[in-house]
Amino acid sequence: MRFPFKQFLYSILLLLVAFKGKAQTIQDVEKIPSDSLRGHLYPWRAAIDVLNYNINLEVKPKTKTINGFVTISFKVLKPTKLLQWDLDTALQISHITSKNPTISQASIKRKHSAVFLQTNSVLTKGIYKIILHYAGKPKESKQPPWDGGFVWKTDSTGTPWIGLAVEGEGASLWFPCKDHLSDKATFIVTCTAPKPLKYIGNGKQFSYHETDTTTTTTWGVAAQAPTYSISLNIGRYQHIPDSMIGLKGKLNLDYYVLPENIEKAKTYFSKEVKPMITAFEKRLGPYPFYADGYALIQTPYWGMEHQSGIAYGNNFVKNKANMDFIIVHESAHEWWGNSLSCSDHANMFIQEGYCTYSEFLYLEETKTHEEIEIWLKHHYNQIRNKYPMRGPEHINYLNSDTDIYYKYALVLYTIRQLIGDTKFNDYLKNFYNSGKNKSITYAQFQASNTKYLGKKYAKLLEWYITNSQLPTIQYKKTKNGVYIRWDVTKLSNIAIPIEVQHITRDVSLSNTWQKIAPSAPNIEIKLAKPYLLFNLQQIR
Repeated sequence: MRFPFKQFLYSILLLLVAFKGKAQTIQDVEKIPSDSLRGHLYPWRAAIDVLNYNINLEVKPKTKTINGFVTISFKVLKPTKLLQWDLDTALQISHITSKNPTISQASIKRKHSAVFLQTNSVLTKGIYKIILHYAGKPKESKQPPWDGGFVWKTDSTGTPWIGLAVEGEGASLWFPCKDHLSDKATFIVTCTAPKPLKYIGNGKQFSYHETDTTTTTTWGVAAQAPTYSISLNIGRYQHIPDSMIGLKGKLNLDYYVLPENIEKAKTYFSKEVKPMITAFEKRLGPYPFYADGYALIQTPYWGMEHQSGIAYGNNFVKNKANMDFIIVHESAHEWWGNSLSCSDHANMFIQEGYCTYSEFLYLEETKTHEEIEIWLKHHYNQIRNKYPMRGPEHINYLNSDTDIYYKYALVLYTIRQLIGDTKFNDYLKNFYNSGKNKSITYAQFQASNTKYLGKKYAKLLEWYITNSQLPTIQYKKTKNGVYIRWDVTKLSNIAIPIEVQHITRDVSLSNTWQKIAPSAPNIEIKLAKPYLLFNLQQIR
C-alpha cells in the first residue's frame, strides 16, 4: 500500500504555517491533491464546527436534476480568513448570501470538489450562518450502495423511485457541506417532488404540503449525524406505524414501503425489528436515537445505515443463518457508525468491524447454535488477508476491502475467546459508551482498547489491524520434545488454547521457543477452538 508522502509533507508545511500565525489564503490550496482536500482537516477546516444544515431542495426525476439551497450554521473555533465547503463538480453554486458582510463579500474559488471563500478580514470566534444556492445534475450511482450517488429507478408501475447512497464519496455529492467524518451536525431537510411522489427522510416528519403538481415534506433529526448518514428517499410510500418498549421507554418504529408491500411488511418488519433491538440493547446499551425514532425505508438498492431512517432493499429475504442481513447489519450501524463514528475513512474497520461482530451478538440472543455456526463459517471463509485493515489517513481512503467486515468481526471473536465472555462483553460496552455520539480518532480508539482490554491484548488487536497476514504459531518436533512459538514481535504472554494429543491447555506464547510436550513420533498439535485467527505451521 503506498503512503501519500507528498500530501503528508504538504500537510505538515501548512500546519507549521498555521502555528506561526500566518493566515491561510486561497493560494495555499493550489498544490493540494483532491483526495487530501476531502480527507484532511487542514487548519481552515479544523477552525470551524458545523452545528446545523437546513437543506431546501427540489428533485426533478425527468431530467435527473436538483436545485435548492442550504443554510449552514457553524461555529468558528479559531480565527480564520478561509472557509472550505465541499461540493461535487457536477453541481454548481450560483450565489452565496450571509447577513455577515465579511462572509457575503468574500472572494470565491473552486478547486476540485471544494469551494473556497477568502474573507477580507478575520472571522473571529463565534456562530455564523451562510446560505449556499446550488443546482445541477448530480452523480448517478452505477452500483449502489457501493458506488456513491443518486439512484434513479422506477417501481412496478413505472413511477419514479429515487434513493441516495453516498457513504464513501460523501454527502457533497448532493449538497454543499463540510464533508469530513469528524464533523457531525443536526439536519433539517425540505424536499419538493412531483406528485404522487413523497419524500421520506431521517428522524421526524415536521410538515407536509402539496399543490396540484408537487409534494413538499420536511424532516429533521434531533441528534447530530454524520453527513453521509442523511438521505433522500422519494417514491409512492405508505406508512406503517409501530412501537416497542425499550430500555429508555417507548421507541417509535416506523416503516415506509411501496403500496404493493404494505401487508407483507406489517408482519415481517415487526417480527424482525423488535427482537433485534432488544438483543442489541441487552448487549450494547440503549438504542442511541430515541428522540428521532427508528425507521426502515424500502429502497431501490440493497441498503444503507442512514441514521434513524435505514435504507432497506433486501426484499424480505433471510440468509442461511436465518436473519435478514440488511435489517440486522444496517441497524447495528445505529450504534457503530451513526453514534460511535470513526473520524477518518482510514479507520472504517471500526464502524464496519464492530457492526459486523454485532450480527453475532444478535444471533447469540435469538438463533440456534447451528445458525451461529453457519455465520462463523461463512465469515471465516470470506477472509482475504491481502491488505491491512487500517489505511492511510487524511486522503478520504476508499480502497479498503471486505476484511474490515469479516476479518475484523472474527478478530473480535478471537479476542473474546482469549479473554473470556465476561471481560470481553465489559470491554465492548465500555468502548461503545466511551465513544457514543462522537467521532473518534485512531489514538482515542487505541486508548480505549488499552484501558478496557489491557495493554497486551490492545497490542494484539493493533497487530491484527496493521498487518495483512494472520499471526503464525510455529511448532517443531525434535528428539528432545515438541516446541512452540509465534511470529508476533514484542508481544508475549498471550495465552492461546492449544490442543496437544487431545488435551487442551493455554500456552503463553512469545518469540522464544518453549517446550510444550515430550517427543512423540505422531503427536498431534492444533488450535483448541475453531475460527481463531491464527495460522498453525509446523517447522521441519
